[in-house]
Amino acid sequence: MSRYGIPFNADNAQIRCIAHVVNLVVQKILAVLKEVDADPDAQDYYELFLKHFPIHFSYDDDEDLREWEAEGDDGDEGDDDDVEVIDMSAVQDEDEEEFDDEEEEEENLTALEKLRTACKKIVSTPQSRAAFRSAAQKELRGQMTAGQTPTPLARLMVVRDMKAIDSWVISHDQYRHLLLGKKEWGTLKKLNSILQIFTKVTKTMSRASTPTLPWTIPMYEHMRKNLEEHINDTSLDESLREACAAGHQKLMEYYTIVKKSQHTILATVLHPGLRANWFKNLSTDDYNGACTLFRHVFDEYARDHVPATAPLPSDVLVDDDYSFLATVGALPDPIASERASSRSEADRWLAGEGGAGNLNFPLMWYKVCDRLLSGVYTDNFYPYRSMPMNL
Repeated sequence: MSRYGIPFNADNAQIRCIAHVVNLVVQKILAVLKEVDADPDAQDYYELFLKHFPIHFSYDDDEDLREWEAEGDDGDEGDDDDVEVIDMSAVQDEDEEEFDDEEEEEENLTALEKLRTACKKIVSTPQSRAAFRSAAQKELRGQMTAGQTPTPLARLMVVRDMKAIDSWVISHDQYRHLLLGKKEWGTLKKLNSILQIFTKVTKTMSRASTPTLPWTIPMYEHMRKNLEEHINDTSLDESLREACAAGHQKLMEYYTIVKKSQHTILATVLHPGLRANWFKNLSTDDYNGACTLFRHVFDEYARDHVPATAPLPSDVLVDDDYSFLATVGALPDPIASERASSRSEADRWLAGEGGAGNLNFPLMWYKVCDRLLSGVYTDNFYPYRSMPMNL
């Protein structure tokens, strides 16, 4: 940063790993529900187990999973008559030899523990995987239209396909204590609805094709609102609401710090589709603070650069497609395209001149405007423009 003359103050410029924070929040929620052994304040699972793994799990990058899917390539197509018949007694005999002493330890499990244990059993051996695939195909065959791609193994093992998991469990006498009742499946669905926002955030923030720092504060705000909705949802069990409250408290520990990070604030203001306008979602003080910070940094850099005089183009690369980013980055007021070349560059930017651009590819906005401008925007606020842009 010093290469570009950008000062760093540790008190208000730290940029924390949002994936780490998300894991801490989820661990806190699960700890309150007694679904994990340790509270994140005592034992950080991310540091212990997840730090060196990809931020977001990808089916396509999991070599073991691809091998499992390949096992069933020959049996995934065709009619019901083509589904491979599995000798369940052989599978049970093998399972009984390996897991004969585990049933006693698995009594009194929670719904999530039952599901987790059942899934571990399913993927433990080729025979178990084949038996599950056969059961899943029979359950889902009627839902598939002609020519539809068969559902991969990993995508079958989710809450919405509970019948397939139940069928597999019922077919194994030694695992029937893992059978989930209707109420337990209902609890899992509610828990899934609470946690799915964190999957969306980590998936979005793990992309390498676009800058993610501008979205840090909006993502925190979106998670905050989502958790508060669950906390106030009287249809949820009290235990789930208490867990959400604990997760919310953990989230706010870091959100409060993030909102003080000047680099994070500037990154948000400099996104064409967000700008300072987004901070109106928080408060008038937050909006005014973002504008003040932007003007201060603008003036510092403008001393060494000649301001551009050409007006910004209107509505550059407008992205009309709905996306998760469109929800997270929703603005209280639309980005204006008013042109007034008599105003300062800073005023024109804060007014939204040039349009919102494409939310997924903000660098494209700068690339297009670079053909029309030679001043502040590209030279001052995008010092990395000479570097390759992955668009």
